[in-house]
Amino acid sequence: MSRTALVVEGGGMRGAYAAGALVGLDAAGERFDAVYASSSGACSAAYLHARQPEGLRIWQEHLDGAKLLRARNLLVGRPYLDLEYLVDEVFARRVPLDLARLRAAEAPLWITLTDARTGRAEYRDLRREADPLRVLKATAALPIAYARPVRVEGRPYLDGGMADPIPVRRAVLEGADDVTVVLTKPLGYRRPPASRGTVLVGSLPYPGAAGAFASLHERYNAALDFVAKPPEGVRVRVVAPPPELRLSRLMRRAEDLRRAVAQGVDDAMHAA
Repeated sequence: MSRTALVVEGGGMRGAYAAGALVGLDAAGERFDAVYASSSGACSAAYLHARQPEGLRIWQEHLDGAKLLRARNLLVGRPYLDLEYLVDEVFARRVPLDLARLRAAEAPLWITLTDARTGRAEYRDLRREADPLRVLKATAALPIAYARPVRVEGRPYLDGGMADPIPVRRAVLEGADDVTVVLTKPLGYRRPPASRGTVLVGSLPYPGAAGAFASLHERYNAALDFVAKPPEGVRVRVVAPPPELRLSRLMRRAEDLRRAVAQGVDDAMHAA
């Protein structure tokens, strides 16, 4: 019997497209035996897993302008990316994630974290976590934009997309042979190496992860190669934004976020 999996890329505010795509797949009746997600993709996957399509309201109503990306924070020594607002206010109060329903889900939801001490990937089933919101905060902790590790059970983590940005290989290694991958970059994209300055600045809060910064493009492009040419007997279906959508990791305009959500819903429903 075929084993299905859903893999969701992150990408900061490009995650608006992924959020729409997940709701589109769900509306089309798609169900999966396991879900693997990182960074902002993990946050949207959590709402999908809890059967909460209203999670789209987060992108449509609560993240535009200076609500999440706050330049004024830098003046008072706080991160540009306000994860406290996102997790403690939006996820906990404004559009509360239903933790009981999340934990009751039949399929595992594997969230990728990056160990800030080593740069290695760690995978956690969000259903089994004592503090799921803390894990989501950790996987969304973009370097530079949120220049501090997030501690989970006393251990420091950063953005899961650093160690495994598209965890498709992990899904196949764990037995999936029918995989749907939601990307937040158009097909054909290749990630260039980060500059030395970016690696230096990005890894200052966690020097043990400097190697992960420097080699991120290699893992990212290797995952894309895997998606394009999966192993024999493995089917991979891709939902990806069109180039003209022009998504950005730090986009803030309300109309851009809503357009990305709508495009994701439409693309996924046509792919289902």
